[in-house]
Amino acid sequence: MQLLVARAPLYAGVVFALMLLVLLVSQMLISFITQHILALRDVMISVQNSGDLTLRAKADSRDEVGSMARAFNAMQQSSNRSSPRCARPLRNWTNAQWQWQG
Repeated sequence: MQLLVARAPLYAGVVFALMLLVLLVSQMLISFITQHILALRDVMISVQNSGDLTLRAKADSRDEVGSMARAFNAMQQSSNRSSPRCARPLRNWTNAQWQWQG
């Protein structure tokens, strides 16, 4: 029992150091994930504000956030391909409506 009491400060120091290490590693992980999510959000907001379907998200990670970025890029590519096909009938309809009213 005296040995345990004698080593208690050492054990407390080791536990404290391990807790600091876990805190540091968890903060690094949170920062990494947050950075990628915010970058994806920024690209989405840029597309929303500008309507530019050529913007792409950086998809360099192999985690869930990278998967979301790749899915967003695929959606952008699909929207970019279908946009001219939708614009032509709309332009024809607008011209026909303009000629009918004019």
